[in-house]
Amino acid sequence: MGKKFLFLVYRGENRWWRYLAAILVILIFGQILGAIFLGALVLKVTYDNDPTTYFDPVKIRIAGVNPLLTFIAVNCSFILLLIGIFIAVRFIHQRSIKTLFTPGRKIHWSRIFQGFLFFFIFSGIASVIEYYVYPGSYQLVFNLKKYIPFFIAALIFTPLQTTAEEVLMRGYVLQATGICFRNPLVLSILNGIIFASMHLLNPEATQNLWMAMLNYFVVGVFLTLITLKANGLELAMGIHAAINLYAATIANYQDSAIETESIFLVNKLNLEFGLVTLVLVCVIFYFTFFPIRRFWKV
Repeated sequence: MGKKFLFLVYRGENRWWRYLAAILVILIFGQILGAIFLGALVLKVTYDNDPTTYFDPVKIRIAGVNPLLTFIAVNCSFILLLIGIFIAVRFIHQRSIKTLFTPGRKIHWSRIFQGFLFFFIFSGIASVIEYYVYPGSYQLVFNLKKYIPFFIAALIFTPLQTTAEEVLMRGYVLQATGICFRNPLVLSILNGIIFASMHLLNPEATQNLWMAMLNYFVVGVFLTLITLKANGLELAMGIHAAINLYAATIANYQDSAIETESIFLVNKLNLEFGLVTLVLVCVIFYFTFFPIRRFWKV
């Protein structure tokens, strides 16, 4: 399972110093250059002499600013991250960018849309169930005038953001760790741990650290498993885009890391319920898209 995808790493150079150089480039683009946009917005609200606009270091949010501006500023960092990854792979590891996506001749766009539609629809079903299980948890906050421009921006920037994360985690990191390990469960667990650690500063982690990290861990493990099973990144790209786009445009929660113009606002994040529904949807997805067979050998 996933041999061809993992073996794409050998089409380039893999000496240890190249990985150090590549990580440095990725960090510079993703964390330093990428932070310029959000940093500029933080400086603006800090020195604009307007008490209604300010940066909240506890929730890591910018208050009093149009959510569209914050959303674009945050997502611009992921565009820089994507550029950094491409530079590192192409010029440091000296292999094709396509090797981060698929061993095939071209990217399978149909798989991306399949993964997206499945998880977007099931996210809606999960929300309906949650609404009845926790009455009053959903609040209608739809504002057509604000929603339309935000929705357009979300359609553009969210897939770029999730693609950057998938290319980094299920592309670059997975293939790099695949040099040392071959067992898909080991690779999935390792990738899940790294993926969860990347979200330690998210606001939901302050509510319930272990439950929040467990949710991210499950997502990371699942996306890694299906990447290996499908022998490509496309399904994971679609699923990740669906999860984030649904949260941004349909049902965001009150203390989310990024304030959005969603249709509904969840007053309280039910991490336990979210974990149960996440696991169920992942299981349904797996056995819908793949035959029941042994999958723990590469």
